[in-house]
Amino acid sequence: MSADTLALSELQLHSINLDEKFQNVVVIYNTPVVTQEKYDRLMQIITLKVLSNIDYIKGTLEMPKTYVDGSTEEFTTKGFCFVAFDNADKAADAVKKLDGTAFSATITFSAILMSDVPKYANLPDEFVPPEIYPLIPNEEKRSWLLDSRHRDQYAVHFDEINSIRVCWAGEEPEQCAFRNNWVDSEFKWSSKGTYLGTGHSQGVALWCGSNWTRFRYAHPKIYGFEFSPNDNYLVTYSFESIIIWECSTGEALRTFTPSATGSTNVLRFSHDDRYVARATSAGLQIYEIANNEITLLNKKIYTVDRLADFAWSPTDNMLAYWVPESGNSPACVSLLNVPRLTVARTKSLFNVSHCVLVWHPDGDFLAVRIDRSGKVALKIAANIEVFFIRERQIPVESLEIPDNVVNFAWEPKGSRFVLVRGVATYTIDIYNVDAKARTSIQKLKSLERKSHRSISWSPRGQFVVFGSLRIMPTESAPGTFEIWNTHDLELVHNSSHDQASHLLWDPSGRYFASVVSIRDGSNSENGFRIYDFKGKILHSEKHSMVHRFAWRPRPASLLNEEQRAGVMKNMRKFAQEFRRQDEARGSRAKTELLTRRYNSLVEWNRFREAAIARSEEDHDRRVALLGFDPSQVQEAPVTVQMEFIIEERTTVLPKN
Repeated sequence: MSADTLALSELQLHSINLDEKFQNVVVIYNTPVVTQEKYDRLMQIITLKVLSNIDYIKGTLEMPKTYVDGSTEEFTTKGFCFVAFDNADKAADAVKKLDGTAFSATITFSAILMSDVPKYANLPDEFVPPEIYPLIPNEEKRSWLLDSRHRDQYAVHFDEINSIRVCWAGEEPEQCAFRNNWVDSEFKWSSKGTYLGTGHSQGVALWCGSNWTRFRYAHPKIYGFEFSPNDNYLVTYSFESIIIWECSTGEALRTFTPSATGSTNVLRFSHDDRYVARATSAGLQIYEIANNEITLLNKKIYTVDRLADFAWSPTDNMLAYWVPESGNSPACVSLLNVPRLTVARTKSLFNVSHCVLVWHPDGDFLAVRIDRSGKVALKIAANIEVFFIRERQIPVESLEIPDNVVNFAWEPKGSRFVLVRGVATYTIDIYNVDAKARTSIQKLKSLERKSHRSISWSPRGQFVVFGSLRIMPTESAPGTFEIWNTHDLELVHNSSHDQASHLLWDPSGRYFASVVSIRDGSNSENGFRIYDFKGKILHSEKHSMVHRFAWRPRPASLLNEEQRAGVMKNMRKFAQEFRRQDEARGSRAKTELLTRRYNSLVEWNRFREAAIARSEEDHDRRVALLGFDPSQVQEAPVTVQMEFIIEERTTVLPKN
């Protein structure tokens, strides 16, 4: 039996038992094997010499023993010991310090986390070299961006055999990749579109490049995975462990043990992938990622009592978090600068039942959607607190809402936001935010008595789609939606897609899709439709099963403000060139259609002439078989009478 297997079995026989968190326990190997006479001395040396600079829980050092011939007094130690710590971070730091420590001239300690013992105990007897991933240049990873027609891609997961098809978007979508059994559970595009991730029973596979090169990340029994904002890291989740991987090398950088509270297991990255944070009962664990190592920032947890939730800014190393009320202490929302860990702004809140933190995509504003409780809720059901991040001292403007707020969304590339309020029948309010105006939050328009509660902004801003979609699998929804131009405050188009559950814009803002998915509980015909931004249907597909539809994201533009201004200045010239290309493609398509029709006619005439020739060759034989020439038989004329009603008139005659 190996030492790792022994360590695992010994947990059941000593004070460190299976109920303790394994990630808080360290196993130290290669300790001297001594008898009972030297046991106390060895424990004293390890405590004073080895653990003197280690912040462990006093009294938890435990050294397993083997008793001689059933004696309760004579024993020898087994060559390893256990030490417990307050949390996993202290245990991980202790492993770094203890592993490789020289105890004497001939004895060197090795140390691992108790949670890693099963991994080492189950290593194969024969060495299996690790898979070496091919080096793929960044240009190849983003080869889809070089499309001469500047098209976007989408992927759809459909049918019983878990097929995925990737297509170029347009009036006539063009397939660029297809594979049966491509996924077992779910697929996702990475945040910048570099990778296509597919979930499997043994882990996650990432696919990239024009040849869809595969990278494997082994993590059995996962229930989900996520990407970091810059596509550098992958996080895989299972009920046994959470692992952060480096996407380009496949290296597992750090493993976390899930807690009993599911909400604390979510890892969230900063916008630049430099930090990753996790909420715990004690506060925020903020880790810094550098040189392929993930270490706790300042080597301690940022203490926050009653932490409920947090969210990173999409453009800055700043995060917002909120804590609920407790006794006489009010709820509050705070902005924390990272890595200095200084609070930039705090706002106290009263009579709060719940908060939702919503950052503007450009990081200029933070909206806190507050659901009220108590007597205040009878008059004011909700509040929207808007933090002006770019202004001095970060002022806050409050907006009182008389109804329940069911949805809220910022306009990308703009300063507007939309909220949906009400119960059963909804009112949609469109607001504009201007820090320089006397009234910072201005209502632009209200749309009353609507059934729409979903909001889907174009990535370019200005256009927004309001939909009456199916949110819960058990409910039914008409799938109606309206497209609004929020700059002109006018309705552009309204339409419907029965039982649709998602309205999804492509990254360019040229197209959006409505999706009916079996994953959302639809019993109707599954499928999707692609529209232009004005609501015209360009493409429609129906399938027996559609699991998921997703547009491929694009990385941020590399053009600076001056270059973008130049593009906008010459937009008319570019538009003429694009129009010419569209007309040329349309002309080619029309020519191809006419060519196909002509070839079909030629083929038909060729077949007809061959059939007539065969008929003439068989003429004499037909006459011999029938006893007469069927071509000379004249059929009697048939007379058919048909009546048509040309017009009906009704005339009321006067009474005599």
